Amino acid sequence: MSDKKDIDNSIESAYRGHKAALSSSRTKPAKKNSIYRLPALLILLAACLAYWQLVVIPQQQALQQAMHASAVDIIMEADASVYLYFRELGELPDQLPHLLLEDIVWYQQIDENTYSLDAQLPNVTGAVTVKTDEVLEVSQIEAVLE
Repeated sequence: MSDKKDIDNSIESAYRGHKAALSSSRTKPAKKNSIYRLPALLILLAACLAYWQLVVIPQQQALQQAMHASAVDIIMEADASVYLYFRELGELPDQLPHLLLEDIVWYQQIDENTYSLDAQLPNVTGAVTVKTDEVLEVSQIEAVLE
């Protein structure tokens, strides 16, 4: 019986000690190092913003330029396939002759001597209208693409 009493007393003593520690922690003033938390958070935020400005945005711009250059190359390749088809058969094709480009270049025949090419790439818009008696220049494509 004495062991049970000792255990109950120990539990009661631990409970009172825990309760006292909990109440004293609620009433204690903030530690001095908590003063440094706000400036540290502001410095961390500034570092994240600097990283975004110095690394992420230039990478996005480089990616956009690469996509634009790819769109120009793709349209030039599609134009070459249409030109070769026209030169060999004397008429414009019903669909883009270069079948690999068919999913990324939209081809439309406007009349018997005019057609339109439009690269279907993200963030690159603009259709180039080409006549069969003209040579398509890179500057024409770049002027149309956004």
